[in-house]
Amino acid sequence: MRHDDVSFTIEVPDGWEAEVAEETTSFYRPDDGVGAITVSTMRPPPGTTAMVEDVLALLEAPANVTRLESDTPGHAIARWDVTDEEHFLRYWVVVRPHVVASVTYTCHHTELGREVEVAEAAVRTLRLR
Repeated sequence: MRHDDVSFTIEVPDGWEAEVAEETTSFYRPDDGVGAITVSTMRPPPGTTAMVEDVLALLEAPANVTRLESDTPGHAIARWDVTDEEHFLRYWVVVRPHVVASVTYTCHHTELGREVEVAEAAVRTLRLR
């Protein structure tokens, strides 16, 4: 299912629902899903351009960030994971010079293997406008 937003488009699996609140959109599978993908977008101040290194510093990303190839020219993607006592979180930053998306996938750490690959595939379809 393709979701069109003012700042981005993304392909999520059929059966996933979307909820929009201000600049954040959450996607989840309502009946038997275990996690959620959340996309927030922001634009740099007029006259400036976003650089992935600056965004990672702003978000206080750890040193072990993985850089990924984007399916879309002009998009830079970085990813890192965080696990605590209850949750697994995968963070992505998708950057174009005029728009930035902060994306997370969150689930209970015991459910990690059920949807994380689905979330990864969805993020690779993210197109910033």
